Amino acid sequence: MDEAELRGLRGQLKVSQAKLAALVGVHTNTVARYERDELTIPEPVARLVRMLTENAAKKVRRKTKSRKAQG
Repeated sequence: MDEAELRGLRGQLKVSQAKLAALVGVHTNTVARYERDELTIPEPVARLVRMLTENAAKKVRRKTKSRKAQG
């Protein structure tokens, strides 16, 4: 994962750097440094961000499906 992908996924999640940092267990400044390409994004962090994004997308799909079934 590179800095652009991380920024994009954070955007999809609609969370701040601080919120993403809390979700993955790093300091807010660490996320900022990942996004400025000052630090390499460790594979476990990359996997976790991808999982969070995938989970959020599944929730949206379930909500949409539920609304269509009701209406």
